[in-house]
Amino acid sequence: MTTAFNSVSLYRKVRRVNLIALSVVGSALLLQVPASAISIRVSPIGAPLMIALFIALGLPSALGFGLSRGLPAQESVAARRIRRYDAVLVASSVCAFLALGAIGAQVSAGFNAADVGDTYLIATRALMTYLGWLLVARFFVGWRTASIAPALYLLAVGVFGFADETAAAGWAWIGLPANDGWAWACTWILLGLGTTLWALRPNWSLEVRAA
Repeated sequence: MTTAFNSVSLYRKVRRVNLIALSVVGSALLLQVPASAISIRVSPIGAPLMIALFIALGLPSALGFGLSRGLPAQESVAARRIRRYDAVLVASSVCAFLALGAIGAQVSAGFNAADVGDTYLIATRALMTYLGWLLVARFFVGWRTASIAPALYLLAVGVFGFADETAAAGWAWIGLPANDGWAWACTWILLGLGTTLWALRPNWSLEVRAA
């Protein structure tokens, strides 16, 4: 039992679980405070939408940082427990964000006339998209640089993703309306691809290959 406790304690320290947990809570709270300031407006390139998209980037960035702090070459031949810990860490962080965001959206909706539900859905879809990019990039470049991929995607969407003030391009689906079917389909496909790559080779990366 002592060995198991030490193992979990060391894992939490290396992966910076406390920082990830703070990112989960902070992101969920920022989506609601103040709710009226980030409610979705008609124009998809307005500041409210971009604020929600930036807030959603916090958790994937924290996950990428935490998961990059190990030694890939050693973890690739370590016990499967590390793989399970990583899977639980990612899944629990995302689920906690979704749960807190959903609760916050319901509470805020009771006190504000703004449509906070759309803000929550936009941020949720963006989070899932960023996580998909994070997992896909991890397969090719490793955890140490994978977190750059979601940030680059958000930058590309902000700079090139909008042809005008009323519509986003198909590849910039995080900027589409909350109920857009194409955007949700792209989100699930990308997330599914990233999850599949992780499941096939959970510890493979260029860092391990170079070692």
